[in-house]
Amino acid sequence: MTENAQAPYITAYSYAPETNEYKGETRAYISPREGTYPLPANATLSEPPAIVERKARCWNEEVGAWEQVDDYRGATYWNKATKERVEIKELGVAPTTEMTDIEPTDMQSEWDEATSAWKVPFAVLKERKKSEIIAYYDNILGLVKKGYSQGEIDTWDLQLRGAEDILAGKLDTTRAKFVISLANARVAAGDAEMTPTILSERIFENAAKAAALQSPVMGKQGAEWKLADAATTEEELAAIVPSFDLNLVEAYSNV
Repeated sequence: MTENAQAPYITAYSYAPETNEYKGETRAYISPREGTYPLPANATLSEPPAIVERKARCWNEEVGAWEQVDDYRGATYWNKATKERVEIKELGVAPTTEMTDIEPTDMQSEWDEATSAWKVPFAVLKERKKSEIIAYYDNILGLVKKGYSQGEIDTWDLQLRGAEDILAGKLDTTRAKFVISLANARVAAGDAEMTPTILSERIFENAAKAAALQSPVMGKQGAEWKLADAATTEEELAAIVPSFDLNLVEAYSNV
């Protein structure tokens, strides 16, 4: 009897019954009657290979040997063409060249093979910049309306036309009568000095103030929009930063 045969056990290597993945070392104990070492179920005497990243050591029962199988379970990838999120859940499945492990942070971005990164197309950046410019200056103009109800804002044009008629001596027009009713309402509310003429003059003054603000705001809006439209590089777009003197807005707001 050899020295090994006299040992109470020898080292074996077990693998999972479902996937044949290496689980760890186990023992094959000697059979005293036969002097052999019966292997436990799902075990082999062949030592598994060294660990390799993103590989699982699996026993191939057909060839009687260990093999390295792709193991990306739990990894998340994104399709370069569709941006679809793909989570690999099965052993033996590897990401394809159509996938990347870099998550797209902008749904309008496109995969750029040259830089191995997601990149927003320049045409999209240009449209975003133009939308930013329009929204910024529209918001500035909107500050003039702060403090007024939408109902009153909707009558501003009617008030201006009515004020024109009153100051021209045309008191019988529908527009003039509307402004006269506003003046009478203010008198009823306690403003004893209010008259249709005074109110008409104030309406014109307010309209002039609003126009004085609209002119520079719309001028900057148009100029910067044209710059963005003519830009040919991302650096040129980044250099366009909408801004306006808020002190001017304060002077003309609540006109």
